[in-house]
Amino acid sequence: MTCTDEVFGKRNDGLIDPEGGTQRASLLLWTALHGIVSLRINKDAIDWPDPHRLAEEMIDAIIRPRPCPADRREH
Repeated sequence: MTCTDEVFGKRNDGLIDPEGGTQRASLLLWTALHGIVSLRINKDAIDWPDPHRLAEEMIDAIIRPRPCPADRREH
């Protein structure tokens, strides 16, 4: 399954706003995943976590963002 296939599935599940479009969501995912790879190469002194786990967490954060803790506080 490709990233775009995954994004199309999430859109159909109602997890991605159709107004933003699947192309936009795919580009966000691609950019984020490219960043994981690029940073691991260019900042090799950092003790990076497992790249697969980091990528899955990144995808979840983009597709299913959690509310900011400040947004959850009652006013």
